[in-house]
Amino acid sequence: MALLRRTIAMLGEQRRLTVWTLLVSTALITVALLAHLGANAFAQWQRAYHRGASMVVYLQPAVDQAAATKLAADLTALAGVERAEYVSPQESESRLRRALSGSEQLLDGIEPSTMPASIELVLEPGIRDVIEVSAPFRALRASGQFEDVEVSGEWSDQTSTTLNIIGLVARTIKYGFVAIAALVVLFAARMRWERGAPMLAVARLLGAGPGYTRLPAALASLIVSAGAAALAVALTWLLHNQFATAVSARLASSMVGMTIAPLEREQALLTIAVGAGLGLLGGLLAGDRARR
Repeated sequence: MALLRRTIAMLGEQRRLTVWTLLVSTALITVALLAHLGANAFAQWQRAYHRGASMVVYLQPAVDQAAATKLAADLTALAGVERAEYVSPQESESRLRRALSGSEQLLDGIEPSTMPASIELVLEPGIRDVIEVSAPFRALRASGQFEDVEVSGEWSDQTSTTLNIIGLVARTIKYGFVAIAALVVLFAARMRWERGAPMLAVARLLGAGPGYTRLPAALASLIVSAGAAALAVALTWLLHNQFATAVSARLASSMVGMTIAPLEREQALLTIAVGAGLGLLGGLLAGDRARR
């Protein structure tokens, strides 16, 4: 009970500074979370974009899904193939509708079952021109399951390289904001509770034990930092609900299919836990300084 009273007393001292610490920490954590959502959205879109494959193998109508899945596995095993994905007739029809957004009526009356099934291959750079003449590929083609093979242009490799660079930059920015937010929360917690160091030092001289100087500062710092993280999570959810759909719509013209997923519950809990841990560490460091 005494510990709780001392903690509340510390929180009540210099309320303006406590509020500023809370607001600054909340703002920085929010920016870090938004950068995280943006980088994740780009990464998910990039993975979907890679489905615009380097090579598309159209299958004979007689090839069922089980045979097509096995064929995709055989193609994945070929040297130079990063990924091979079976695309069902229903998925082909769904993608065509998305591509014709606003003109879906052109597909009225077309049964999905009449769309061609295919296997989309993502190839390593430089493999496109040689894979068709390789012995394993020719053996698979001779099986009679292929109806046609379509190879995309050289721009596909160049675009993939550009997207990889953009993805690396996005991840770097995300981790940079996360690191900055973590450091600021830690140092703000330490500096905030060191303001009471002289008073705690006097108490120490009067016979107060180590817990008197360390535990209240640590607990008060934990409360403020965890509160800032919780506020940042709530603010991130609010901003996502208000603006994510509009931002995705504005990007749709150049980044078809881009969606910004909300912050997951596990990520929100982890953010609060990390904030609490940083606050606790900062408070303990401040307590150590006061005790000395």
